[in-house]
Amino acid sequence: MNLGEPMKIMTYNLRFANERDVHPWSQRRSLMIDMISTAEPAILGTQEGLRHQLDDITAGLPPWYAWVGQGRSAIRGDEYCAVFYDTRLLEVLDLTQRWFSTTPEVPGSLSWGACPRIMTAVSFRERKTGDELLVINTHLDHMSVHARRFAADYLHNYIRTFAQGRPTILLGDFNTAARVSAVYRRLCDTPLVDTFEVSLLPGVDRPTFNNYQPPPQVGHRIDWILVSPEVHVQTSCVDIRSIDGQYASDHMPVEATVRLARSLQRVGAPARPGRLPVRFWADDADSG
Repeated sequence: MNLGEPMKIMTYNLRFANERDVHPWSQRRSLMIDMISTAEPAILGTQEGLRHQLDDITAGLPPWYAWVGQGRSAIRGDEYCAVFYDTRLLEVLDLTQRWFSTTPEVPGSLSWGACPRIMTAVSFRERKTGDELLVINTHLDHMSVHARRFAADYLHNYIRTFAQGRPTILLGDFNTAARVSAVYRRLCDTPLVDTFEVSLLPGVDRPTFNNYQPPPQVGHRIDWILVSPEVHVQTSCVDIRSIDGQYASDHMPVEATVRLARSLQRVGAPARPGRLPVRFWADDADSG
């Protein structure tokens, strides 16, 4: 099968900048830039980042990085699910943001959970080949099982409707356990699969919420990268590095090196996302 060049994919919850934290952004900023710069991702999905954090990261990264996304509410400076990308390799064809609510096209809308939650979907074209891929970055509710399950249903419908045979990558902080939660099973019915399940060289698989401490040995990974069958995974890992004993966030990043199956890709103008049916699904309890 004809495969593209290796491409590093990364998801990282930045922990929003709260200067009252024991580990404020002013002390973590350089650590975060170092972590990302060293990883050299072609695509990076971030969660919780405020606008000034994203601007700080952009200023610290090489000049070929850019990002797209929109804040989750109308509040100035609210959290983003931003998608950074290497402009030498990729160009943006289309950007779509949706809110997990009964009115998903209404910015800032909230129907369940503690706060508005969003997905940022980006259609990319590889500059070298003209091949396309769909990347979706999200951050599910941290308190409400109901809200997480609704979001999983919306993502499920969105991917089945708009992937259209393109290689698809879904990444983010799902606030529920990989492998065992109902949300995980629902999203793996798209069909997507966890990079750790199909990686040729799976690496460290640890819980990703570390609260600025060395990552625990026991627990669940709540940050995932899921891929469609057109995405061939070479490596996957939770990046457990610290810098001089310090951690850049209260989450560890998840990384995967992938190659896209060129022979299966659909090339052409992406479909413009329309209105999806909003419904909720019943299943067993979310164990995350």
